[in-house]
Amino acid sequence: MAAQSLSSFVVGIGYEMDQRSERQVGASFDRLKKRAAGIASALAGAGVAATAYVSKFASATDEIGAFARSVNTSIEAINGMEMAFEQNSSSAEGMRSVMQGLVDARNALNRGDAGFLGEWARSNIPGWLAEIQDPIQQMMAASKYFRSLGPQGQEQFASTLGWDHLQQEAMRSNLGASYLENRARSNLRDSDLAGSREFLTDLHNF
Repeated sequence: MAAQSLSSFVVGIGYEMDQRSERQVGASFDRLKKRAAGIASALAGAGVAATAYVSKFASATDEIGAFARSVNTSIEAINGMEMAFEQNSSSAEGMRSVMQGLVDARNALNRGDAGFLGEWARSNIPGWLAEIQDPIQQMMAASKYFRSLGPQGQEQFASTLGWDHLQQEAMRSNLGASYLENRARSNLRDSDLAGSREFLTDLHNF
């Protein structure tokens, strides 16, 4: 990355730049560049606007990574499922809420606690809800199960798990096929997390 563009970026957000700092941030940007193709040329011409973009991207990558770790799956799997939800009327946040709810339900059932699922759960708990450990496979099973229910069953199941109408729309879709399609399109990888964190650390330390 050109020293001039890097200096313009740092000065543009209110900091001074010395040679040592320039080298540190340059190395961090170079690592991040593996994920954001063409970011160097964008920075060269866009100044503060490009800085905001890179910072936002790095923060989003770190956030997705934190959620992936919390449910014990990969960042590319989470990104693929988020994109599938966005393709089917919901959002990344909506997907995370559904996935977290299913993971929480599984963990509670494995502890022998079905009380939070209410009266409906006492006679209607599907086996996969407690058995499937992989959160992506659990989402696919939930989608398939949800589509198999009649209108009243869908309403009860969605109400039990707290899904809003957009989340229901996404879960009513062929989520498995949509996920596989979008995961193939995603270019986020677990290896991007280190670069994103280092960039955010460098930015914070100036």
